[in-house]
Amino acid sequence: LLESQKKWRAAERFYLRFVKNSQLVRRQKTLAVAAWTRAGRAIRKSRAGKSSRGQRRALTYFSRATSEFARLRLKPGSLAAAYAGWAQFQLAEVVFDRFAAVPLRGTQGKLVKLLIKKTRLLQKAQKLYRAVLKYKALVWSTAAVYKIGMLYASTVEALYSIPVPRSITNPDDRERYKALLQMKAQPVEEGAMRAFRKAVDVAHRLRVYNRFTVAAARRLLKLDPDRYPDPGRAVLRGAYDEPVARALPLLREVLR
Repeated sequence: LLESQKKWRAAERFYLRFVKNSQLVRRQKTLAVAAWTRAGRAIRKSRAGKSSRGQRRALTYFSRATSEFARLRLKPGSLAAAYAGWAQFQLAEVVFDRFAAVPLRGTQGKLVKLLIKKTRLLQKAQKLYRAVLKYKALVWSTAAVYKIGMLYASTVEALYSIPVPRSITNPDDRERYKALLQMKAQPVEEGAMRAFRKAVDVAHRLRVYNRFTVAAARRLLKLDPDRYPDPGRAVLRGAYDEPVARALPLLREVLR
């Protein structure tokens, strides 16, 4: 009720009162994980979530959700796991935002430093997203795989957007510089496509159709139009030899 009324501060206090009641937590283990997760969400939805202090508080709650899941020895694939997976996904999203905020522009020396920083954040975010998979929470697992693809896709777009330095004036040298960037971007782009294909494949096998699997399908069309020129190709139809009807929810969204 408090969330539907957008009373986020009151919702946060409500969830904290619940988790502080040890007797309730012992009886309602799933609700304990849910309460920590929703407390974090309440902060992110509120004005407090815009401040660095509020963001740290939200991260603390999300971390508590995952640690409570482990402490209470709850099972992957359960309702509690869905909340823990959601919380873990939110932890990864914070690092993704930091990764996305690193621009690739400036002098050659500055570019090298920014590339190193961006690569480290990519690796950290990818590790956090992969941690979502252990909960076997279908929605958040497909979301995590899609966002791993976006880490690579965003890096490719950033590499392609790097301008040729003004100091390189010879036309042949400028073309060689562009070719070098493309060469560096190619394996990263392949990593993105692998992740997007995996997200789409999981969607078909488990019939989990959501905004993340739809976005992954659209990315495949954009990244590899020769192989996937239209949504009727096998990987988007649904697991290669199976009926097209199985993938209709995904196809309808992609074709919009």
